[in-house]
Amino acid sequence: MSFPIWFAIWLVLGHFWPVTLVAAGLLAFVAVRWAGVVRILSAILSCVLILCVASYGYFDLASTRARKAQDEYEAAERKRLTVTLITDTVVENTEPPLNATGTLPAGTTVEWNTDKHDFFYWADLHSPARFAGVLWQGHLEHNAQGFWSGTLSGDQTFGSWHCKGGGNAQFDYHNELMSCILAQDYHAAKQIFPAGFELESISQTKFTVPEGGVLYLSEIGLTLIPHQVVYLDESGHIGSVTLNPFDEMQPDPVLPFRGVPLHSGFEYAYAHNDPAQPLIGIRVELRDDLNCVGRTLPIGTEVILPLTGDSLTLDSEQDRNQQVPGCLH
Repeated sequence: MSFPIWFAIWLVLGHFWPVTLVAAGLLAFVAVRWAGVVRILSAILSCVLILCVASYGYFDLASTRARKAQDEYEAAERKRLTVTLITDTVVENTEPPLNATGTLPAGTTVEWNTDKHDFFYWADLHSPARFAGVLWQGHLEHNAQGFWSGTLSGDQTFGSWHCKGGGNAQFDYHNELMSCILAQDYHAAKQIFPAGFELESISQTKFTVPEGGVLYLSEIGLTLIPHQVVYLDESGHIGSVTLNPFDEMQPDPVLPFRGVPLHSGFEYAYAHNDPAQPLIGIRVELRDDLNCVGRTLPIGTEVILPLTGDSLTLDSEQDRNQQVPGCLH
């Protein structure tokens, strides 16, 4: 294998860094004592030598960390062992921060941690099994973040959520539900989310329209298509809607609301900013110029589009609550 001459010189200067630093110091001394072209060349060469040593040190440190990470990964891989259970086996998974127990049936294929047979990475269940308080079937996995992910065996209820059997579900390391497929219609204030929608309940509750499904937002008269997302606020009312959750991978869909094209998403606007009060419209940032009577609102203007009337309300800090007539159909 051949290297460019500059790379070979860099390797030599970096590897023998004590000599390189001494040379850099001598050149710096010459630059201080001499004048003219000699000073300039000595100063440049001194800086180049110091830069070589610094970059080589950074490269060497990064390489050392990469080798250490690779060694740790290979050591962990050597501790993995795949076995098939010949008897029903009680598993008490005590790997921090997770603490979950259950019985894996005979015939289950498990990938153990060989240091502790009470910890497994995944299991292919031979028959339905209850683990961490959930009845699972098929493939059950404990991923690197400590989450449980698998297929539910039969419809099951977790708190206020009714989850569909045969659908994928995920639980955090406190065994709290993170996501599943709805087994029953869910009512949120004046909106119904049908069975079959994907529920995700982490930092806030959201519902995703499934493939082949639609969601009619009854209060504002808009219909969402697959993959579009509705978020609930803390009070259980609709807080916001995302029209394109994959905004970096495909162009935004355009959904018209009273003649205004909606692009990436919008928020519900309630009277006095209180979800317990009546819904008055939606908050949106304009992605196109909007022509009103005697005025054009530019792209980026923050507005509230009302449910009725032809006037919208400006919603930016400097123009809050200002009415602009003749904008809406």
